[in-house]
Amino acid sequence: MKNSKVSLKRKSGSILRRVRAKRALPARFGVESMDSFFSRMKDNARKLDRGKAVEAGFHVSFEDPADFLEVITPARLRLLREISVEPVTLSALALALARDPSAVRRDVALLESQCL
Repeated sequence: MKNSKVSLKRKSGSILRRVRAKRALPARFGVESMDSFFSRMKDNARKLDRGKAVEAGFHVSFEDPADFLEVITPARLRLLREISVEPVTLSALALALARDPSAVRRDVALLESQCL
């Protein structure tokens, strides 16, 4: 019987990917007014009511640009993209991102506090 373990390998610098990686959903991070947010949600609801598909993926929007810049840093954005494929342990995430585990733990705690 063959070994069914999934091996990890290093790709493109410091990013670890599973050999049989799932495709990550498209993500959009940015600043958006409440009016724009609700308009987009109404459009999605209308599409769903008509039986049409809505765009796959997720949006993370901040109304205040200062909040966006405080929460979303390049390192945290890489962290979010890495875990969008599948959940991983903090130690594996730190290894994949080539970062100190305590820094990754702090970033994860901050992102969780923002419901991300």
